[in-house]
Amino acid sequence: MVPGVGAGIFTATFNSNLLSAGTSGGEVYSIIVSGTKESYIDPSDISDTIYVEVVPTILSMHDYDNTSIEIEEITEVFGESINLTVKYYNVSISPFIDAILTYEWLSLDPIQFYEDPNNAGYYTTSLNTSLAEVWGLRSITVKATRENFTTQTLLTSLSITERLTSLNGEFDLVYLSTKVWVQNPNPFEFVYLDTMLSANIGNLTVATYIWEKLYPNGTRIPGMQGTGILEQNNVTKHILDFKTELKEIGNYFLY
Repeated sequence: MVPGVGAGIFTATFNSNLLSAGTSGGEVYSIIVSGTKESYIDPSDISDTIYVEVVPTILSMHDYDNTSIEIEEITEVFGESINLTVKYYNVSISPFIDAILTYEWLSLDPIQFYEDPNNAGYYTTSLNTSLAEVWGLRSITVKATRENFTTQTLLTSLSITERLTSLNGEFDLVYLSTKVWVQNPNPFEFVYLDTMLSANIGNLTVATYIWEKLYPNGTRIPGMQGTGILEQNNVTKHILDFKTELKEIGNYFLY
């Protein structure tokens, strides 16, 4: 301590940067002051406390392609990866470049964010939607920590949408009207295409059809129906073989 104003008065200045405030609320420190002077009896020590408070912070999520836009949730097609970009900063709008940021989803262990090489002051991570295994809405929890600053948690959601597909080039129902001579085979070929990749989709979860025999006027004949399975060939196309060569003459409805 150094002499202050007046006899017997001493002062000391503490730099709070030398202390830790933790990451939530703050930390309390005890100060003990002792005095001694030659030819005098030492006085009793006195103590006091200092509360070092954490600095308030903000955690926000932003559009990766335009970080000036703050967003609340993200959307991506199933099977694609998406960049998750956040900004962690104090109330003076100064971003941190040495914080620890992670996110959790699907009950997986925390996954690390990294400083964005293209957007200074932001943290980015790449999220693979295939990990969700199926399309739908998924919750994501982002956590940001830095010593002496408040820990922040951001809850957001990822909307995973279905991939765009076509069947025989159609994006809606496919209608077929075919006349087949009795005893002639006439298999139907279907191409189920991932239009984003321009690739045929195979190993389907469901690939079945239902058939019903019709009266000449087009109404269904009760009890004359059945089901079948489409077979996948070596070029990932699906064949519906109704075995027309074995069916009776008449009209049939397949769907």
